[in-house]
Amino acid sequence: MISERKKEIITIAAKLFKEKGYNAVSMRDLAQELGIKQRVCTTIFLLNKKF
Repeated sequence: MISERKKEIITIAAKLFKEKGYNAVSMRDLAQELGIKQRVCTTIFLLNKKF
């Protein structure tokens, strides 16, 4: 089961990928859209390798 937070991250990432293209989206972009610090965003991905 996917948590609400993971759904939010996936939705925001998909939006950014559509707008900018996959290779143009950075962790900074994703963190900014989520309203969190970049290091928090990076940690989420590092700790959740099955993400």
